[in-house]
Amino acid sequence: MRKIFVLVTSLVMLLPVLFGCSSKTDTDEKEVMVFAAASLKDVLEEIDKAFQAEGNDSKVTFVFESSGTLQKQIAEGAPCDIFVSAAKSNMDALEKDDIIAVDTRKDLLSNQLTLIVSKESKQSVNTVNDLLAGNISKVAIGETATVPAGKYAKESLENLKLWQDLEGKFVLCNNVRQVLTYVENGDAECGFVYKTDALIMNKDCKMIAMPADSYGEIVYPAAIMVDSKDNEEVKAFYQFLSSDKAKNIFEQFGFVVK
Repeated sequence: MRKIFVLVTSLVMLLPVLFGCSSKTDTDEKEVMVFAAASLKDVLEEIDKAFQAEGNDSKVTFVFESSGTLQKQIAEGAPCDIFVSAAKSNMDALEKDDIIAVDTRKDLLSNQLTLIVSKESKQSVNTVNDLLAGNISKVAIGETATVPAGKYAKESLENLKLWQDLEGKFVLCNNVRQVLTYVENGDAECGFVYKTDALIMNKDCKMIAMPADSYGEIVYPAAIMVDSKDNEEVKAFYQFLSSDKAKNIFEQFGFVVK
């Protein structure tokens, strides 16, 4: 009986130690959650490699989607530490709702709107006006309500007096990378993406720069969320995004650093 009592007492005394060890393991796992525009996927993953190579032990987890979709998810309470949008309007909405730490907000990058033409159609499309031709039936474009690239494309086409005539040819996509995929796979003859997306295409497609004066400046604002502003791991990765090493990587991928 005494032996049983001693055994039970020993187990009870060990419980705080066991639970303490478990709790410490959970606490030691450092994670930074970054919500970013789909057009940033390749470059941010490369920047994360450089960040980790400098000895940082934080796990950076990315969620890539259209900026409008990400904004909605953040506003509805999705866990996020850093948001990098492809349009100011999405960041403005979160700022209005007091979700971002305003003192951390900054314009990080800029980009250019580009028309990409599939390998099969590139001989017949030399300017955006050639999209009016009868041999072009499908033009991929981001959803104009949620995808900044789609909004910029609509603005450009409206200013060029082409939107109404082309509207029947549009294939709407959930994000800019889906536009890229549609053109690469031949599901659309042409599509509107950012220059940086066009530069990473796997197939021999033509790139046509849209007139710069036909749409507003494409700016990528970034900010830390209010609930994460005092997190040292979050601040470390956010600051790294503006480091010389990160700037070089952004430029290698075709972005213009602000």
